[in-house]
Amino acid sequence: MFGAPAGMGSPEVGDIEVLVHEDRLHLFHLTLPNHDLVQHAVSDDGLTWTQVAHALRVGDPGEVDDDQIWTMGVCSHDGRFVMLYTALSRAENGMVQRVAFAESDDLMTWSKRPGVVVESDARWYEAARVDGNNVSWRDPKPIFLDDSWLVLVSARSGDGDFLRRGAVGGFVTRDFQRFEVVPPLFTPGQFWYLECPQVFRIGDWWYLTAGVMEDLSQRYWISRSAQGPWHVPSDGGRLAPRGHYAAKVVDWRDATLLYCWHQVPTGRLDWDARNPTGRAVPAPIELVQQTDGSLEAASFSGWGALASPGRDFTVRAEPAAGVYSTATQEVGTNFRLKGRLTLGPVSGGIVLRQKSNSGGYFIEMTKGSTVVQLRKTLATRDVVRGRPWFTSTVLQQGELRLPLADEAIAINLTINGPYVEFSVNDQVVLATFTAERTDGELGVWSQGGPVECVATIESLTEAGGWS
Repeated sequence: MFGAPAGMGSPEVGDIEVLVHEDRLHLFHLTLPNHDLVQHAVSDDGLTWTQVAHALRVGDPGEVDDDQIWTMGVCSHDGRFVMLYTALSRAENGMVQRVAFAESDDLMTWSKRPGVVVESDARWYEAARVDGNNVSWRDPKPIFLDDSWLVLVSARSGDGDFLRRGAVGGFVTRDFQRFEVVPPLFTPGQFWYLECPQVFRIGDWWYLTAGVMEDLSQRYWISRSAQGPWHVPSDGGRLAPRGHYAAKVVDWRDATLLYCWHQVPTGRLDWDARNPTGRAVPAPIELVQQTDGSLEAASFSGWGALASPGRDFTVRAEPAAGVYSTATQEVGTNFRLKGRLTLGPVSGGIVLRQKSNSGGYFIEMTKGSTVVQLRKTLATRDVVRGRPWFTSTVLQQGELRLPLADEAIAINLTINGPYVEFSVNDQVVLATFTAERTDGELGVWSQGGPVECVATIESLTEAGGWS
């Protein structure tokens, strides 16, 4: 894993932008906590990234971005590329956000457009440092509609309850020379901020997605029009597994992909990572449209390019009533398991990276419930007395669209380096990073009844992620 420079501190990947050009993916991202540059990486498979020259750095003293650079959006216009980015200046101690611009002919070399900015408009938005001592006008994301560009920003309404003014604001332009700020596109009256907003289309439905700061959830709303009105979909509007945030959606090779950064619940990666503070760019998730317009998160089909021919994998645990039991086989460190799981008892599931008398990682499911948990329980020693002891941590919890029933369920488990992803009936319900232990046995566990997994297991080449 690589990406954000380590130095002697703990920098990490910040907000991202993903653009497709000539079938290649370009990833731009911030580096926190300094916010002093925009880094750039490229990928030909959607999973492995190669760093190229940095795109932007903060400006010289007196320039509009001489304090920090925040989230950016990139698009192609009139044969050139335009980067819209959030600029903070020292003149206001970094407390006023504006949208500034840079240009490129090849996505590799960027030049800023001095003095050109778009600012918040007091007719509809908070535009002065009054109530909150800052002005929110950030995370620009352009989309071309009809004959002009609509640029969405994370803003705050000028009126309403102070704690619930989070809004999706915006401005329009035809040439990126003249700009007109427009009224808010979405004011739910519920959130402090709606971060990194984006509008995209699949078929006859339009979607608005944004990160909700209060609980760091990635949510979405649906409409029949790019202008709204926006409604909560039938699944409640949670777009990605917990910990996925500041997402960007991109169409690539006949799939709609969601990229984001992911932060583990503890805020710190559990292995000797280059940047241990807990943020990394995970594998993309495919967004699959359902008949009612709602979206389901599915595993990325691009994993198949890293897979070797599969072999049969069958395990069955049959404990006596009330007794915990496992059945496992030795596997490699990077693999994909695809098959069916029959959950006989009230609860049970998958165990991975298990070693005798020293625990492992447990995926837990319960009949009649929508909750799926990934838990790490490993052997250790009491630091005071030195006796054998344990650590147990819930690494991630996900929610299925429907409760688990009696019939066998389709599962897909992908382990690649520190990345762990688990799907039930084609829905990605867990996706996170953990690698305190990377090897061990794979199988099923149960409490009070039989659990069986019949599947195919494929070895995977380890992808070079981004952290």
